[in-house]
Amino acid sequence: MEPTPEPPTSVPEFSIVIPVYNEAENIIPELRAIERDVSGEYEILIVYDFEEDSTLPAIREMDPPVRRLRLVRNDLGKGVVNAIRKGFAASRGRLGVIVTMADLSDPPDRINAMVEKLRDGCDVVAGSRYMKGGSQIGGPFVKRTLSRLAGESSYWLTGVGVHDVTTNFRGYSRRVVKEIPIESQGGFELGLELTVKTHLRGWLVGEVPAEWRDRSAGESRFRLWKWLPGYLRWYLRLLFGDPLGLGLGVRRRRRQRPRPENYRFFYAVERPGYGWTVNRPTVAGVIVPTDGEGRTILVRLKRPCFLEEESYWELPGGAVDPGESNTDAAKRELLEETGYVCHGAVEEWPIDFEAVPGMGSTPHRILLLDDCRPGGPPTGDVVAEGVVESRAFSDVEIDELVERRQIRSLVTLAAIYLSRRRESGAPRPPVGSRGNSGRFEK
Repeated sequence: MEPTPEPPTSVPEFSIVIPVYNEAENIIPELRAIERDVSGEYEILIVYDFEEDSTLPAIREMDPPVRRLRLVRNDLGKGVVNAIRKGFAASRGRLGVIVTMADLSDPPDRINAMVEKLRDGCDVVAGSRYMKGGSQIGGPFVKRTLSRLAGESSYWLTGVGVHDVTTNFRGYSRRVVKEIPIESQGGFELGLELTVKTHLRGWLVGEVPAEWRDRSAGESRFRLWKWLPGYLRWYLRLLFGDPLGLGLGVRRRRRQRPRPENYRFFYAVERPGYGWTVNRPTVAGVIVPTDGEGRTILVRLKRPCFLEEESYWELPGGAVDPGESNTDAAKRELLEETGYVCHGAVEEWPIDFEAVPGMGSTPHRILLLDDCRPGGPPTGDVVAEGVVESRAFSDVEIDELVERRQIRSLVTLAAIYLSRRRESGAPRPPVGSRGNSGRFEK
C-alpha cells in the first residue's frame, strides 16, 4: 500500500528526515516506532538514491500504511550528505528538521524531547550519547573511542556546551536549514559542521540524553578513515574558533541574539509560549477581546520561523511591564497591537493549561475584555511583533479559520472555547488536550 501524505495545505510543525540505503530489514520497525513514540504535527521524509533501493517496496507493502510519509528521490548526488541536503530542501516543517537514521540506532522516543528544545529556542539539538543519561551500545572500538574523545574534549575545551559533537541524531531549526550553507562532501561529518557553524554564529546549541545502539541488521555505510579528515577539519575549526569558551566573536554575537529566537518568538521570559506572555516566570496568560457585537478580535501573525507564504491568526499578546496590573497590561497590549480600546468589563480567570503541549506547568490567566472598539491605528511596533493585521471575527468565521487551519495555537483555541462556555452559562472545565490535535475536551 502506498504511504498517505498529509494534504498539501497541512503544514507540519516539524519534519523527520531519514536517509536510506537498502534498509528493508530495518525500516518497518523504525517507522512503527516513530508512529508509536513521536507526538505532534510532523511529516516523515524517506530520502533514497535510486529506485531499486530495497527500502521502497518494504514501505509500500506496509499495512496499514504510514501516515504523513513522503518518499523523496535524492537528485543532488549519491551519499548521506546529499540525502540530508535533499531532505532539508524538501522539508516543510515550520519549526525545523529532525535527522535520524533508518538502522534503529537512534531512539525515536527521544524525538519529542529534541523538538521541545527546538521550541525553547535551540537552533541545534544533539541526541547525546555522552551526557548524563546517555549511552552507547556496540560499534567498533576505534570509532567509539575517537567519537567520545572529540565530544568530551569539545565540551571541556570550547564553549559549545554539548558532550556529543559527532552524532547525526540531531534537530535543526528552520533558520539553520535555510541559512547555513553546507560544505561537507563526504559523510556524517555534516552534523559536526552544522553544530560548529551554529555555535560560532552565537546561536544556541543544546542536547538531550539518548542511547545509541549499533545496527543489528543490514550493512553500515560509515567509513571512518575516509571521512576522518572532514571530522578533523570542523573539530579544529571549533577548537580555534572558541577556545575555552572565550571566543570574543561568539560571545558578541550571542549577546546580540534576540531570545527566544526561532519559534515561540515572544519575550525574554523563563518559559515563552503562545498568547500573552509576561516577564514573570510563574505567570502567563491570554487576552480574549470582543467587540460590541460579541465578535472576537484576532491578529494575523507572520513570524520569522514560518515559511514564506505562512501566516496565522491568534489572540493578541504581549508582556506585563513592571508595576502594571494584569488588566492594565491587557488593555495596553490590545491597543498597541490592534488599535482597539476596551470600554467594557474585564474578567480574569485562572486556568490550568498544563495539558497543552509546549506550555509546561506554568499557571495562566485568561482575561476577557468586553465592548472593545477601534480607537485608531495600533500604537505599538507591529512590524517587530510580527502582526500583519487585526480584525473581529464571528463564531462562524472563527470555525472556518480553524477548519482551514489558519488558527494553529492550541492556547488560542482553548481560550476561545472557554469564552464561548462563559457566554452560554456553562461551567468552566479544566482545559485538556487530546495529543497535539488541537481539539480540546468538552
